[in-house]
Amino acid sequence: MRILHLLSNFRWTERAEPAADLVLGQQGIGLDARLACGKSRAKLEDSIEYQARQKGLEPVVFEMPKHFRVGATWNDVRALRSYLIENPADVLHSHMPNAHLMAVLVAAHLAKPPLVVHSMYEPNLARRSFRTRWICRPRTDGWILISDQARDELEEHYGVPAWRMLVSTPPVDVERFQAKPKTDTRETFDIPPDAFVVGLVMRMGVNRGVDLFLKALQLLKDECPQMRGLLIGRGEMEAAVHQPAAQLGVADRLIIGGYCRWEKLVAAYHAMDVFAYVAPGTDKSCRAVREALAAGVPVAAVGVGYLPELVDEGRTGRLCEPTPEAMAVALKSLYDDRAACRKMAKQAEEQARARFSPTGQATRVAEFYAALRQSTT
Repeated sequence: MRILHLLSNFRWTERAEPAADLVLGQQGIGLDARLACGKSRAKLEDSIEYQARQKGLEPVVFEMPKHFRVGATWNDVRALRSYLIENPADVLHSHMPNAHLMAVLVAAHLAKPPLVVHSMYEPNLARRSFRTRWICRPRTDGWILISDQARDELEEHYGVPAWRMLVSTPPVDVERFQAKPKTDTRETFDIPPDAFVVGLVMRMGVNRGVDLFLKALQLLKDECPQMRGLLIGRGEMEAAVHQPAAQLGVADRLIIGGYCRWEKLVAAYHAMDVFAYVAPGTDKSCRAVREALAAGVPVAAVGVGYLPELVDEGRTGRLCEPTPEAMAVALKSLYDDRAACRKMAKQAEEQARARFSPTGQATRVAEFYAALRQSTT
């Protein structure tokens, strides 16, 4: 089976890596899977082209902007059609809205149209539009969704039958995150050996939920003297972190790890006893939570959006209301019961391998393609 994945962007974003990992997973099970992306305009290491090559892929490059532009889309449709005439595909699998539109337009102008499959990374239909309705039925053969809610909404609002939809969690490179770092991760971040480390990995912003975490730390300051917050990320550090931490009296409980990538990010996860997730950001699929679970780190998360489907309450972490008081209760329960925390760590790693493995995802998706082909012929 020949699959061409379309990613209409040039930046290495939260959707790019799961798409690339799915391509690698499909190649690993013997499928002819390729990745097409937008032409690089970003700093080299932030581009899909560069990062895909680092993973061992050789992407096909088109204009493919993130957002719809008449001229660029017209040129891309012509270029992609020519490419597919020379390199036929059985499946066009899109991963962003503009790529989805491209796939539908190209498939309609091929003598032997491939299946059109689209992956949606939001847990619900945040926006309903005429364009979505137009490309939905019968122009899209299959949908890969991250939640039951998205499946139910597609069926209700657009009449997509259940057999055209697959609910499957986006993959994570579990081998990478489960690999134990070669160096002492706590020394890397200058963490006291007896500290109970609660980590955050996020872009630090005034309205991004950092204050919720800082207030929870303040509430636990006397009861949990060994608790430390390890903050991984960049952003509005002075306004979002340093000033409020000083006002709340918890500046001495913070360890600023800075912006981490690649092996240093893996090391950061392995330095944590618990990972705190205080608010879903632009990535509604919550990749950082999947990474933490893959690294064997229990998660204390606010129970909103997609998070209740990722965190197995009482087994891989704790879910709470989005308030400092509730987060403090969740963190204290893990601080007080270290044995339970270690057990959750083991269960998190085991569940991540079963749920997030690119090979497992690739197998499920390949079976879905086959079922669609059988049903549409």
